[in-house]
Amino acid sequence: MQALLDAPNPSTVSGLRDRAMLHLAYAGGLRVGELIALRVDQFDMRAPCAIHVTGKGRRERMLPLWKKQYASGPSADQRTITKPEAGTVVVRVGGNPVSVDVDHLTGLVTFTSAPGSQPYADFLFDVPVRFDTDHLPVVAVAYHIQQVASIALVEVRA
Repeated sequence: MQALLDAPNPSTVSGLRDRAMLHLAYAGGLRVGELIALRVDQFDMRAPCAIHVTGKGRRERMLPLWKKQYASGPSADQRTITKPEAGTVVVRVGGNPVSVDVDHLTGLVTFTSAPGSQPYADFLFDVPVRFDTDHLPVVAVAYHIQQVASIALVEVRA
């Protein structure tokens, strides 16, 4: 699948467009008709960024482009969240929780009816990590009791 997503040449305008369309269709589970029918006004760039998709039966879905910002001293990093933890997504419209269906594999949120104003979401998410060391120093405090001072972890990004 990754080879297909990486096939368009991002150094050309049409390749960049095709690559963006493939990634959006794959990540959002969009049908071809939904993808080619997207209009600029369906991209909501306010926080949290989202794409509003109208699918079969004129049913509206919101594809959130959730980001988590990490700050470390003077620098900051943003990470797109695509897989919220099951059972933790709470969507609010006008400050009130609303009923939605959530696909926890893609992060796709489907509204039972179109929201009247900007929706906001709270959620937990998993972040894949790996150990950032090949050696783990252990201190023997007492017989059968050991301590590890710290374990450095690095986020794994696809």
